[in-house]
Amino acid sequence: MYITELVEIENKATLVDALRDFLPIAVSHLKLNALPKFNLEKTIGTSEKPTFGHYDPANNAITIAIANRQPVDIIRTLAHELTHFKQESEGKLHPQSGETGSNEEDEANAEAGVMLREFSQKYPKYLTLDAVLVP
Repeated sequence: MYITELVEIENKATLVDALRDFLPIAVSHLKLNALPKFNLEKTIGTSEKPTFGHYDPANNAITIAIANRQPVDIIRTLAHELTHFKQESEGKLHPQSGETGSNEEDEANAEAGVMLREFSQKYPKYLTLDAVLVP
């Protein structure tokens, strides 16, 4: 994990704090019985299709890119990928699930929006923080 390289924010909140506050919301909203492994990386690959996050069903792991991103944006990505984790547990994922416009991708975007709205209403401080991670 890349958490040790976080810059402390003016009111002493960090990405770790945001994650700790967000995860109970996601678990409740998605009705999760377990969580996958989490990997926080500066960036994810250098492919032609860059990504901010990825759920890997084979390893039951979510990887999130965190370099130069606001905590709330990282949380939105995590919410999206947790929705894919839930979809996998329900047998909904298939090779085309990650394509733009697929039912699974649209559902992940919608659910992430709902979770982020609840998170920002409960914890508005994360919307006003000028938090940037060390590149």
